[in-house]
Amino acid sequence: MLVTSAYHMPRAMLHFRQNGVNAIAAPAGHYVKENGVADGWGSYVPKVQNLRQTTLAWHETLGSAWQWLKTKTTGW
Repeated sequence: MLVTSAYHMPRAMLHFRQNGVNAIAAPAGHYVKENGVADGWGSYVPKVQNLRQTTLAWHETLGSAWQWLKTKTTGW
């Protein structure tokens, strides 16, 4: 069983599969809106705390691109 942050799970699962490990995904730490609803116009106002989510998204996007590139060039 692979337990990691939900945002990191796709890249982690790919890494495990590439190394012959058949893991079962158990994502944790999901980013969700409270009560699952937007808070009106406040949803469209930038918030400092959302910078972390943006940083994590870019980190995972660039990490996935690097992992793809490494797979294509080295066969790993």
